[in-house]
Amino acid sequence: GMPTSVIALSTFSVDGWNTWPDENMIEYFVSVLEQYSVILHNVSLKHNFMCKMCEVRDCSGMNTLPFLRNPFAQMKKFKTIIPIVKNYPEFLHRIVLFNSSHSMCRLVEMFEVLLRRWFASWFSDNAGQFENDYAKIRLIRAGDWEAVAACLHASCIRASAESVVSNSTTGVVQAGAMAYSCAWLTRGSA
Repeated sequence: GMPTSVIALSTFSVDGWNTWPDENMIEYFVSVLEQYSVILHNVSLKHNFMCKMCEVRDCSGMNTLPFLRNPFAQMKKFKTIIPIVKNYPEFLHRIVLFNSSHSMCRLVEMFEVLLRRWFASWFSDNAGQFENDYAKIRLIRAGDWEAVAACLHASCIRASAESVVSNSTTGVVQAGAMAYSCAWLTRGSA
């Protein structure tokens, strides 16, 4: 399988994102991208071909309202990290956003319009950059498990379910989130 980062966005804090000092955010992103570089290099050597990352985000329980209150604050943060991420163009195979609520789908559509405009100025040297990058995004609505199965290996789905469970110390699922789990089945046992 391909190296994959699985994160439950129900733990994401928009306020924390907006108040994150730019110098700390830049240091973090450079560190993560350099670690990805080493991982992808080693995996590529092992398999004798270039490997890429798959970024998977479980959108169940993510509060999209803070993004809608001030989309320009979020775009300012993206504008800060884009020049850094631009230095690692070969890393990303796909971004999968699954369990996406209706408001999450609308948010992505809204940001597409803003990103398209800003990409034109950020990547003036590469007019097709937005289309190349945006084509890597798979937005999957909540409950569309067939689309999830078409994009992700079963072990990735299991890792996502386990990460949601590990974030609940009380066994209570936060409002707006879905409780789900998975189990490996042997052939013929279903």
